[in-house]
Amino acid sequence: MKVQKGVLREHLIWMVLDDDYLPVKAIQKYLHYLECVGRSPNTIQTYAYNLKLFWEFLRDSKLDWLEV
Repeated sequence: MKVQKGVLREHLIWMVLDDDYLPVKAIQKYLHYLECVGRSPNTIQTYAYNLKLFWEFLRDSKLDWLEV
């Protein structure tokens, strides 16, 4: 997994990509929500990195994020 910075429609976005380099939908929805409510790009970046770590923990522990 990795956190990737990108540009979409001339503004900065943060993405969390899985091992197949596909966006993790649940995380992307939340990061998009943070953007929509006006959170700072630095805040969104921090959430992206922390959610990536949390997702890796869930994967390694064989837990589903909907059941935690």
